[in-house]
Amino acid sequence: MLVLTRKIGESIHIGDYIMELLEVQRDSVKISLTGKFSQQIISLSLRQEVIIDKDKTISFFVNRICYSCNLRLGYAQFCIKAPRSIRIMRSELLIAPRQNIKEP
Repeated sequence: MLVLTRKIGESIHIGDYIMELLEVQRDSVKISLTGKFSQQIISLSLRQEVIIDKDKTISFFVNRICYSCNLRLGYAQFCIKAPRSIRIMRSELLIAPRQNIKEP
């Protein structure tokens, strides 16, 4: 598994795509996915599709790819399990089980 950490405004190359983290909010993440012929701006709602750790790291899954965003620090960690074909659609979010969290 390849783990890449990016701050807001930084981008990563995944195959023929460039993914850039645009915005991290409390309940959503906005990313830009740019290919050879198209660009998509995708807002991922994190309310129901999340796993939240004690250190306020949120994980969500798109097409069997795990993404995690640390809300406190404002960066995203891209855990790329299948870098060959990436198609990110809002309707293809997989709902991950929620975890109960106790605030310190």
